Amino acid sequence: MVLNVLLNRLRDKFSVIVDKIAYFFIKTGFKPLYLTVLSLLTALLAFLSIVLYKSILFFIFFTLISGLFDSIDGAVARLTNKTSKLGAFLDSTSDRLSDILIIYPLLYIGFNYSEVVLLITVSLLISYVRARCESLGLKMEGIGLIERAERLLFIIIVFATSIFNKILSISILYLLIALSILTLVQRIVFAIRKLESS
Repeated sequence: MVLNVLLNRLRDKFSVIVDKIAYFFIKTGFKPLYLTVLSLLTALLAFLSIVLYKSILFFIFFTLISGLFDSIDGAVARLTNKTSKLGAFLDSTSDRLSDILIIYPLLYIGFNYSEVVLLITVSLLISYVRARCESLGLKMEGIGLIERAERLLFIIIVFATSIFNKILSISILYLLIALSILTLVQRIVFAIRKLESS
């Protein structure tokens, strides 16, 4: 799919920027685990910003920082050759908790319970399929239309547009759900084809 190719090129360019930032954290002595913890903590702050204070601006800020820390922790681990099974487990678990903390607050700005639960479910399934496939030896990076970074960006846009146009915000949420379901299907189909031919 042409769109997949274009998105993967954008991801590659973003990775170059993330690597440059990662080098800064490496020089300051930050370990990947520290960044994983910071990513989860800032996701919690994003959650509390909405639940306690109904502050969409603070939610957007902390969600962006959480996503940035999540991108950097993997880069630091890779660039310093400090990848480990424990680190991968903690990072993956932290990401899933962060996903819930960032998606659930949609309920507090007027979105339907079923929509929020559906988005959480599909997001977790997308990550589960990747983890399960990679445990079977399949390379899943770049498979599927939208990955976690794109989903976080969509959620930020949903929150931002809800400030001035609720109908537009709802439309973007529906688009995110549709693209997430498509991504899940793409990964499942990819896995079935690869496993059948192995």
